[in-house]
Amino acid sequence: MKLCLITNKYNIFLRLYLKYLKSISKKDLIIAIEKSNYSARDKKLELSRLTNKFKEQLNSKKLPNLEEYNHIKFKSINSDEFIEFVKSQKISFILNCSIGEIVKKKYLFNKIINVHPGYLPKYRGCSCPEWTLYFGDIPAVTAHLINKRIDLGPIIRRKFIRFKFKSYKYFRSKLYLESIIHGCKVLIKIYMNQGIDKKKLIYQKKNDGNYHKPMPTKIFKSLKL
Repeated sequence: MKLCLITNKYNIFLRLYLKYLKSISKKDLIIAIEKSNYSARDKKLELSRLTNKFKEQLNSKKLPNLEEYNHIKFKSINSDEFIEFVKSQKISFILNCSIGEIVKKKYLFNKIINVHPGYLPKYRGCSCPEWTLYFGDIPAVTAHLINKRIDLGPIIRRKFIRFKFKSYKYFRSKLYLESIIHGCKVLIKIYMNQGIDKKKLIYQKKNDGNYHKPMPTKIFKSLKL
């Protein structure tokens, strides 16, 4: 079974993904790097949320090197070039690693796995980790298939993130790490089982949950993180 990771040129987490995907044969895993609208500014924002300890972990020389894997560069996930690449390589599933672009091509629906930083279907949309804290719920990550509606694809697996809160940076670092591990475990299981058991998927309905907008600065400050 051929698998793919889609990422962007500014991804600071890619080598950590590769660390947790070591059990997948390198010949069966291709890295696709998109020239997306994810910018250096977005990278700076991500870095500002991380603890120094986690930054050191991301820069460890012990992490796998991208050059050890087959990788390609492409303009957009919705381009004909990318679709032809997926078809020609006979790629079964794709793990989204920091691609913010909305998937519009029907061929890719239920083929791309996304790890959402919230418990679906309750927390859809933006700032879900922060809204989770605001409403006093336990933070969670959800691996789901992408379809034509944002955060509404079939759920593969959800996981609550239980930890002792130390700081906002610690919270965000923990969430990033758990999201990466969760997505990698899901992809490895699919690889080992040669597919997804559709009977175990949780199919969402539009009215099952709510979409959240980016958290306003005033509310974020009220959390005293």
